[in-house]
Amino acid sequence: MTVKRIEMALHVQELCAVNDIRVFYQSLEDAEPRYWARPSERKIQIRPTKNTGYYVSALHELGHILGERQMQNNRRLTRELYAWIWAREQALVWTETAERIMRRAMRHLHQLGCADPVMYRLVPSLVREMGGHYPE
Repeated sequence: MTVKRIEMALHVQELCAVNDIRVFYQSLEDAEPRYWARPSERKIQIRPTKNTGYYVSALHELGHILGERQMQNNRRLTRELYAWIWAREQALVWTETAERIMRRAMRHLHQLGCADPVMYRLVPSLVREMGGHYPE
């Protein structure tokens, strides 16, 4: 299934509108992406959805507000992981680019000192979403 950029952008906007989340858009002219979520204020900053990478990064930030295990008493690694799980479950499309961005983000967490193995926790979600396409 091919998902158009406009469909991804509308999906993010709809999720924000339905869940009363305020969006701030970072300029595409900025060299370094600066995504963030402030769950207590129900705000996110994302880049305009111009490709799958920006789309899944926006979903990840929404996952910090709408996903499971996002309370401050959870470890940062747990919050990040479950934001990615939420993003994967909500995504209209999940590509190799999305997978690469998620892996890079999780690798960055390990570099920051979060040493727990975490990728295996995504398996149930991936099987649920993709199992029909890969019956073996």
